[in-house]
Amino acid sequence: MALSNFSQRALFGTVYVGLLTAAALAGGWWFLLLCLLLAVLCLKELYGLAMPERTNFFRWVLVALALPHFAVNALSEWMHVEPNGAAGSTVLKQFLLFWENGPDRFSYLIVFLIILFTARTRDMLRDAGVFALSLMYIVWPLSTLAKWTEVLVLYVFILTWSSDTFAYLGGKAFGKHKLFERISPGKTWEGFFSGLTGTVLIAWVYVHFRDMDLRFVYLMAPAVHVAGTLGDLTESLLKRNLGVKDSGNVIPGHGGILDRLDAMVFVIPVVALMLKFFDIPNLP
Repeated sequence: MALSNFSQRALFGTVYVGLLTAAALAGGWWFLLLCLLLAVLCLKELYGLAMPERTNFFRWVLVALALPHFAVNALSEWMHVEPNGAAGSTVLKQFLLFWENGPDRFSYLIVFLIILFTARTRDMLRDAGVFALSLMYIVWPLSTLAKWTEVLVLYVFILTWSSDTFAYLGGKAFGKHKLFERISPGKTWEGFFSGLTGTVLIAWVYVHFRDMDLRFVYLMAPAVHVAGTLGDLTESLLKRNLGVKDSGNVIPGHGGILDRLDAMVFVIPVVALMLKFFDIPNLP
């Protein structure tokens, strides 16, 4: 018997949330590998959406050029400690240090060279721009997430999901005034403020049980909600511009991985910036 759309969304949504939560609790290399997998899937979806006429081989080459950027950021602290003597570990560390001091800063030149010999003239700037965008939009946020502690990762996960859930429920129940109809007709101001209220309440509960700084409630939680909303609107505008409904079909009933992470890739940089700017400790 086929599942209804709601049942399908609920089932696979639960599995998705469960996998992310389990990996966050496991931490270490498990969570790093999950973030790497998410980055690969998001990059593949973005390149497929923005460069549909390009071959799969070309898009995978761009993914391969983006991944060392992920590794350099995600493993930045590990790279600069004394080697532990393991041969494999030393080789990887030396490669990443080489990339950090060379190709990491000039990989766009490599991309330009590849595009120069493969792209039609009118596509050159577009392809290079999409690659540069992917580093800021996908690679940097997910590689930053991979470095965070379990407490902070779960905080970001729970609040991002709470923001989306409360906004959806509030919009369904009370929504009348459109938030940004040109981009996302379903979003309303009532839903936005419901999401804000719910996010702050959930943050208060989480911070209370984790004994965290109260600024995670009255500063960080509203920022998470606003950033998540902007991330959702940005991806909606991207898909509307490209004339597609979903970024992919990896998760039945939900679309692609980028559809699920559209809010989080905006939330992560905002949280990182606020941690640094306000000097907020990210551990209880």
